[in-house]
Parts: sequence; structure tokens; C-alpha cells
Amino acid sequence: MGNRVVSMLTDRQAKLAKKTVAVGGVKGLTLRVRETGTGLSKYFVLRMTVDGKPVIQTIGQYPQVSLDQARKTALEWREKILSGRRPRDEAILERRAKMLEEKATKHYTVQRMLIDYCDFGENRLWRNDEIKGQKISKSHSEIVNGYM
Repeated sequence: MGNRVVSMLTDRQAKLAKKTVAVGGVKGLTLRVRETGTGLSKYFVLRMTVDGKPVIQTIGQYPQVSLDQARKTALEWREKILSGRRPRDEAILERRAKMLEEKATKHYTVQRMLIDYCDFGENRLWRNDEIKGQKISKSHSEIVNGYM
């Protein structure tokens, strides 16, 4: 089959698509449409042949990934695939690393919460020089941390 010119798919055409269609703008980029139990599932797929072997990479689901984003991603991925890299695997590893980083920053314990509360109170209202009439040299947060 020879090369043919594919017209650029519009957003309206993508919304109304009931079968797999070429997106246009990037060779091998298609909007794959599959029927599921709840309706139609639409996602972008980049198909290429490298060294006689077919390479199929899924870019993303249609409404979450716009047509312009899919075209830009497909152009980048074509270059990476031709240079011998696996862009989908790289994207997954980047996403996992980002999730681990976010998870590490969200780690908030009860102890940390109490210490933050004591620090907040000392900075605003509490007098930290005496507790029950006794002079102290430690801050409330140090005392709470000691109990923990």
C-alpha cells in the first residue's frame, strides 16, 4: 500500500468516531475505537515498523489526551523509537518516580502533627517559660516529642 495523504482529524470528528481512524499530521498515528460494556473506548496509538518488526505504542485515552498533545507526543516518540529507545517505558518510569516523590512528601505522622501543633501554639499564644508554675527550658514540641 502506497503513501497517501490523510486529512487532519478534528475534535468534532474524534468525538463522533465509531471506528478506528487516522489522526493525520504524524505518520502512523491513529485514534483506535473499541466497544466496551459501557460504550466506546477511544485511545491514540502510534504504529511503526522498525527493522521489519511492528512497533505499537499507546499514547493515551482520547478525552484526557487532546489531538494536539497526541500529535506532539507521537512526533517525539517516532524519533525516540527510530533511535532505538522505548518511549512508553520511559514515560512509565518517569510517572512512577514522580508518584514516589509525591508519596514521600505526603508522609505525615501523628507525631509530626503534634510537634507542628505545639510549634504553632508557641509562636502564637502559649508561654513556653513555665508549665503549672514551674520554669522549664524545653519547648512544648520537645516535651511532646519526648512523650512520643
